[in-house]
Amino acid sequence: MNFERTTDVADLGDAIGKSQDLRKLSLVGNSKGLRYFRVMDYLGLRAAGIQALSDGLKKNRSIESLDITDNGVDAQGARVLSYALQGHPSLNRLSLAGNSIGMEGAKITIERLCSNDSRLVIIDLSGNNIGSLSDQIFVPVIESNKTLKELHISENKILDTAMISILQALTVNTTITGFSCARKTCPSIA
Repeated sequence: MNFERTTDVADLGDAIGKSQDLRKLSLVGNSKGLRYFRVMDYLGLRAAGIQALSDGLKKNRSIESLDITDNGVDAQGARVLSYALQGHPSLNRLSLAGNSIGMEGAKITIERLCSNDSRLVIIDLSGNNIGSLSDQIFVPVIESNKTLKELHISENKILDTAMISILQALTVNTTITGFSCARKTCPSIA
């Protein structure tokens, strides 16, 4: 498929919604305008594209892995995607790395998609400018979630004090076995 017109984003949503065999969807790096698959020229920064993707994902109950790394998704886009994916019966891996969801987008994504009734086991929110108060977002989920196995939050300018709170919460949670944060933002809790 080659999506080069604005109207094509509706086609993308329809194709995703109709393909019940689709298990993995990767749209990595499309905000930079990939020549072979230009979807995110329209999806990355425009609400209509995110809405079309979300509409398709609501209908597709088989997708297990969604990777929309580096697509210019902002807080509102994260909100729309999170509502579409909440309670999804198959989704177990989500990457929103390298976008611009910020603290607001991270909060809604974590709240909607990391509840104990979620099937999500891996979430990557690295490089999203989540910022200094991120412990208020992550600590409650880390302490209570029993399904998440990996949490990736590298490159988010998280303060040492907030990161220490997050690391301490990880000592309570025995389910999360994979965690990453950038070396420059990941202090020791010793």
